Amino acid sequence: MRTQDLFGINGHTSISGQGIARFWKLRGRRVIEAGGVFWGYHGQGLYECLPYHLELAPDAGDLDQLLKETRMFVVRYPSTLRGGLTCDFYVCEPKGYGLQTVHRKERGKIREGLEHCEIRPVSAAELLHEGLELNRDTLQRQGRWDAEFGDFDLWQRLVNAVAGCPEMEVTGAYVHGRLAAYVIACREDGWLHLLYKHSRTSERSLCINHALDYSILEAAGRDPGIRAVGNYYASFMATPGLDQYKRHMGFRLVPRTLCTHIHPLLAPLLVSRVALRGVRALQALRPADSRWAAAARLLEGAWHSRNGTAGVVPETA
Repeated sequence: MRTQDLFGINGHTSISGQGIARFWKLRGRRVIEAGGVFWGYHGQGLYECLPYHLELAPDAGDLDQLLKETRMFVVRYPSTLRGGLTCDFYVCEPKGYGLQTVHRKERGKIREGLEHCEIRPVSAAELLHEGLELNRDTLQRQGRWDAEFGDFDLWQRLVNAVAGCPEMEVTGAYVHGRLAAYVIACREDGWLHLLYKHSRTSERSLCINHALDYSILEAAGRDPGIRAVGNYYASFMATPGLDQYKRHMGFRLVPRTLCTHIHPLLAPLLVSRVALRGVRALQALRPADSRWAAAARLLEGAWHSRNGTAGVVPETA
């Protein structure tokens, strides 16, 4: 399966994403190597290609055969050759990054944050205990629950996975010696992917997040081994305020098409008008249940991928 990254560099001497695949495995998530690509289990039967900056150009028949051989039910991947859901990927090319790169509205907050906190690597022990406090604080503030970040045993496994992968790094903002915010990132293949970020509510007013993000990007700009910093998909994760913040801090939005391919035995049942309308009806009945929104998004992506179109499926389809 031919691959390239967002900057059009074709292939690698080895399969791209060895580090993040190892991290997923160590934290207990299934990873399948197939077609020259790592596929990480995302939940609800869905596998995503790893790492996130790859773009694939598979043939539909090859994908059918791949799913049959690996017993994966659904795969999702970025591609410029097939239809799917349109979304944007946050990318910062950090060479020369500094205060002049940042929007003027954020510069004062960065300076204020740097005055209040110390930016340095986070040890495994600090991440395990103080990081768990920040996780639970963040989850409560956001009104959601993620067992991997809130349950001690699952969190400990994730921390051990970070420690077991040389590609993983954790940077923190400390206020009076106490961890106030942290970012878990993966560095490989010329990219720094910012994966997880949590912070303490009581210290957010000190602009610690501005200081932390700025310091990470500024350090990446001085590192000749990093040519791009990725921060996941805008369409799936960002609120309007968060989107503006990321763009002000130096990220740009790269248009992408996320293709979804369902196992050939299931596709006739699931990639249909009836199935899509049924899932949307359940989503409307249970708007607080994010699983139905994810299912609707998955079927919409599969619909577009099959028909070679892009965007959101109209209600009359």
